[in-house]
Amino acid sequence: MTALLEITDLSKRYGATTALDKINLSIEQPAAIGLVGKNGAGKTTLLSILSGALRPTQGSVSILGETPQSVSTTGMLNILPQDATFKKAVPVYKQLILFARLQGMNKGEARSTVNNLLAELGDAGFATRSPESLSYGQRKRLGIVQAFLGQPQLVILDEPTAGLDPVAANDVRQLIRKLSGESAFIISSHNLYEIEDICSSVIILDKGKLIASQAISELAGKDSSLNLSLNRPADEELLRALLQIREIKNVIPDKLNKEKMTLSLGGDNIDELQLQVQQLIMDQGYTVTELSRGKALIDGMMDLVSDD
Repeated sequence: MTALLEITDLSKRYGATTALDKINLSIEQPAAIGLVGKNGAGKTTLLSILSGALRPTQGSVSILGETPQSVSTTGMLNILPQDATFKKAVPVYKQLILFARLQGMNKGEARSTVNNLLAELGDAGFATRSPESLSYGQRKRLGIVQAFLGQPQLVILDEPTAGLDPVAANDVRQLIRKLSGESAFIISSHNLYEIEDICSSVIILDKGKLIASQAISELAGKDSSLNLSLNRPADEELLRALLQIREIKNVIPDKLNKEKMTLSLGGDNIDELQLQVQQLIMDQGYTVTELSRGKALIDGMMDLVSDD
């Protein structure tokens, strides 16, 4: 079976600067995959090569057996740059219909596809206006529609929710979740909490090198700890009661937010232990407002990347 994406010994140099250094990566099936790294890690260069805008210095990229520049990838590869633009003075809706027609849809199919995607993203009556009259967030939402047109095998999204209000950002995340069983998504974002929320795995770059490509659950260590937010700061009585549970190895209060704490866990049945902890907290008169397992993705990432 041909891989959706196959990257082999990919390198890109700008003079004496190495932006990418022998990257090897394979994506076999549909999924939402995060692409993260500090500024200068090589994320933009990698996305530019995948989109066909740049050619590598050495190595190769194959998208369903084709190069990114091949016309055969039309309809298979869709891209949302961070600052996608539309042609001025032409209603964006007409442009979206044209993009859909260029993917081989007839007029009825194009209208139906565009209308359905607009509906997924909430109220989009502004689509009939020209792009120069729209806000950044409105243009961004319409760029999302463009990136999701047709039945792409691979969708590249660069900061897809940057500049969106919380409701619109949530609509975008819901749409990615819905479609990630049908298409592979590579999502570059500085919002690691968002990546952790919508992606099943993550690619981490550091100084042009691939330092991790693995499931988020493995990187963050899902069952090693329990992260809690309470309705008020925990008192000494609650802390002592928690430490009476044999499987709780340590209770670590959050120095910046007194309502938060992390419990280091041991034992095999984490689900049962979680219920026990929640019941104890309720018995002490507290309410759990947020709960998650494992250290955050940012912690797992910082364990791997260099400091300088």
